[in-house]
Amino acid sequence: MKSAAKSVDMCMAIYSYDLMDESSLVHLRDRGVEVRVIMDSALTNQGFRALPFLEKMQESGIQVKLAQQNGLMHHKFVIVDNKILINGSINWTISGFFGNYEFVYMTEDKKVLEAFNGEFTKLWEFLN
Repeated sequence: MKSAAKSVDMCMAIYSYDLMDESSLVHLRDRGVEVRVIMDSALTNQGFRALPFLEKMQESGIQVKLAQQNGLMHHKFVIVDNKILINGSINWTISGFFGNYEFVYMTEDKKVLEAFNGEFTKLWEFLN
């Protein structure tokens, strides 16, 4: 993500991992990279560590939208410069990276990226 030149679109059920926290997203935004984040509103309000990260992202001017619906917005993917997809079962939390059995998949496959870009765009527009 730190190599992003144009955009980072993150759709994450929960995001609170300190070493990949909002400071890296803020740094990207400060460099002129468009950063957009979608998170699940229920998970940010249930005592998870995500709430401080959410607040800091919003305070720094990062575009954040919260999915408020029946059921969870349970996606876990990031699109970097519309060229790289990072996807997997992992929530970007300390437990996700160090405590659970998870997987992360990265690809530059254009058809796969097209599908994920479509899903991000659909959610982004729906959450207006």
